[in-house]
Amino acid sequence: PGSAPVLPGQRPARQGCVTSRDYYWNNHGEVGTIDDGLRGSVVYSYDRSGYLTGRSGQMYDHDRYYYDKAGNLLDNEGQGPVMNNRLPGCGRDRYGYNEWGELTTRRDQQLEWNAQGQLTRVISGNTETHYG
Repeated sequence: PGSAPVLPGQRPARQGCVTSRDYYWNNHGEVGTIDDGLRGSVVYSYDRSGYLTGRSGQMYDHDRYYYDKAGNLLDNEGQGPVMNNRLPGCGRDRYGYNEWGELTTRRDQQLEWNAQGQLTRVISGNTETHYG
């Protein structure tokens, strides 16, 4: 049997390596659960205004997100504003941003963006994914 063609920017998976990710939305059109074949399930919660208020799963602590009355993200204890509306971390995760506010580091991932603000590459451990 032949193998499937490899598209530009796509790297073939290791032999026998199969992963899946399924998304489930709530009645308001918000992502409610992500079932990841590699990392397990993540459940998201929202307030009545549609703001993300929580995240929990096998790879995460039960993370909570807080907002002021204007909808600005507060620190993860709900005590003070997040500088430049950029969350520095939540639970065990730490985040880094570039000068345009784009996420560049998350846990063990590095993210790269082009001049149009589009995600072009994600490096996660020994895996590298290219977009566009």
